[in-house]
Amino acid sequence: MELELVNDLMKSRVSELETSESKARQTIDTLKADLFAAQTRENELYRKMDKLRDDLADASKAQARHSRSPSNASHSETEESSPKRRKISLMSDLVAEKAQRARTSASPVANANGTEVKVE
Repeated sequence: MELELVNDLMKSRVSELETSESKARQTIDTLKADLFAAQTRENELYRKMDKLRDDLADASKAQARHSRSPSNASHSETEESSPKRRKISLMSDLVAEKAQRARTSASPVANANGTEVKVE
């Protein structure tokens, strides 16, 4: 009789542990999927940032070429007040500010994989 009771207790404990392990595995799978989605989103955002930087650099080069041409010298005052020019100037300021912040932060950042990522 005592052996049956001990055996039943052991079976119930094994069952509890198996259930707990199953839940833990499901949680791990969910967290892995969430991590993958976050890394994918991070990569998309980095690509967008790179594209915006390229667009900004192209716009700055085009603006510099445009402001240097002799035929447009008389229009420099009206161009200075145009919203487009102000927008480029503000974006240049934001990029410069971000670059300054990145230079001042000396510590590397670890991504989700635990590897260090250089912040630029």
